[in-house]
Amino acid sequence: KKYFYQAAAIVMKAYIFQQLVDMFNNIPYTQALQGTNVIQPAYDKAQTIYETLSGRLDTAVTLFKRSDAVAASNTDVLFNGNNTRWIQFANTLRLRMLIRQTKISGRAAYIQAEIAKIVANGGGFLTADAAVNPGYANNNGQLSPFWGQIYKIDGSYVSGSGDYWRAAQYPITFCTNNNDPRYKYLYALTAQSPQIYQGNVLGSPTNHAGNSTSTFGPGILKSASQSAIMISAAESYFLQAEAVLNGFISGNAGTLFNSGVQASFTYLGAGDATGYYTQPGNQNTNYSACTTPAQQLACIIRQKWMALNTVNPFEAWCDYRRLGLPADIPLTQSPYVDVLAIPVRILYPTSEYQNNTANVNAQGAIDHHTSKVFWMP
Repeated sequence: KKYFYQAAAIVMKAYIFQQLVDMFNNIPYTQALQGTNVIQPAYDKAQTIYETLSGRLDTAVTLFKRSDAVAASNTDVLFNGNNTRWIQFANTLRLRMLIRQTKISGRAAYIQAEIAKIVANGGGFLTADAAVNPGYANNNGQLSPFWGQIYKIDGSYVSGSGDYWRAAQYPITFCTNNNDPRYKYLYALTAQSPQIYQGNVLGSPTNHAGNSTSTFGPGILKSASQSAIMISAAESYFLQAEAVLNGFISGNAGTLFNSGVQASFTYLGAGDATGYYTQPGNQNTNYSACTTPAQQLACIIRQKWMALNTVNPFEAWCDYRRLGLPADIPLTQSPYVDVLAIPVRILYPTSEYQNNTANVNAQGAIDHHTSKVFWMP
């Protein structure tokens, strides 16, 4: 049997289905992906899917540890056939899923038992970015997907891209208020003079015009050959820091926190982060300045949010839905919003109501502000 490829398929299926649950809550799983055998798949409970995926990731690690689980490096665009890194990826993904459930009442014992299984397999967690790159280059059909959203092969802008992607003022202000140099790597100077770092406010009727607002910076929009991040090293370290803070794994939460900040600086090309995360008394940047578990958690999530900015903002939204952190995330200023709150989920697509009517209707009336995903408090 092709044990390596079987294990890799299990991990990637878990990666996708976790995101689907986090978007929609209950979804088809058991009967999904059956082609014409099951055209209208039934929905599974979201928590049951999570539990199943955790078990499947355990199976994947066991398969990767087999001596006959091998792959040619040119068939693996994620880790080039490196089983050790696949195990770390599976463990980190599983930790992400378990940390997601920390606000469910009575769930601590389950989380502790599942994390104990991760620790027991001895594979550890990601210490480098899990990044896909099948050979991206500045050629037709080879552009890195993110780069290709913005630039053509000749270096000109893709039509309309400059209108869709603009900086928000909130993270720029956070950075300038906290001596955080990353805004210069996340964002670019405005094209219009005077050239400054400037963002917009969501929904504001008085936002800046196109070229007077910053767009992607050099730490985000790197090159036509840049890799696509699946799980960053920074996220891995912050997940571990939170797990230590909650007593689920042993270790030093502050050291893991510092490693997470440094991994973010490294990815963006922002240099040494030591001076940043040792700012005296700054509870936004310095874990050691925090004296209570609540302050420590807020500091972890604040820096995780910064590290996920534009790299994987979906995970930042999940943390906000779970914890309400960072607590001062601004809401839209639009006068046309239906509910002044950040949505808690994505609505099922219209196509599902058209093609799988009975099963999706069985989920009841869905509201994007009140129909929570199962792990939300």
